[in-house]
Amino acid sequence: RNNIKALKWSTSAYERMNHINGVNMTAHRDYAIKSCPGTYIYEREAQIAAEVNKALGSSGVTVTVKSETGDSGILKVQKWMNKTFHNGLAEDGVCGYYTKQALVKGLQKILNSKKNAGLVVDGIFGAKTKAACPNVKRGFYGAYPSILQAFLICRGYDTGGFDGDFGVKTEAAVKAFQKSKGLEVDGIAGKQTFEALCNG
Repeated sequence: RNNIKALKWSTSAYERMNHINGVNMTAHRDYAIKSCPGTYIYEREAQIAAEVNKALGSSGVTVTVKSETGDSGILKVQKWMNKTFHNGLAEDGVCGYYTKQALVKGLQKILNSKKNAGLVVDGIFGAKTKAACPNVKRGFYGAYPSILQAFLICRGYDTGGFDGDFGVKTEAAVKAFQKSKGLEVDGIAGKQTFEALCNG
């Protein structure tokens, strides 16, 4: 499928999500706030890749890439999250399960602070969190653009910096993300866009 001759797995979520070093396998947990697949399968992905490659006659291909190098943008987000919300996140530059969950919790805390939304800060983007989300657009500055940029950066989009300033590049990043998700491409981060950022 897709002309892939062999599977290549990496222990680095950053490499998997950005297909670095020829990595072509990802896990559901890379994109959603879920521990999916479960630990048993997740820890055997390299072995699964090796067995599939063997069946395909590609047994000589390296299937495990060990990398501890994270993304500097994600690292900045993690440091900001720890400083702002006291999350206790590992500052490794990898947008894994706990970083994704912390981003949703950060959004919920901001909504409680700015709108007195009364949300349970549980890291789950449900109906109440969605209903409380405002429209965040170009020209905005502060907490809402900061958490928006954090989400986008962790998904690999260039926001032109991580400064809480919703400028031209952040708007372009929002539009690119909206297009990738089949949403209305208006550059405004509203309820549907935040839902896709949190759950998509």
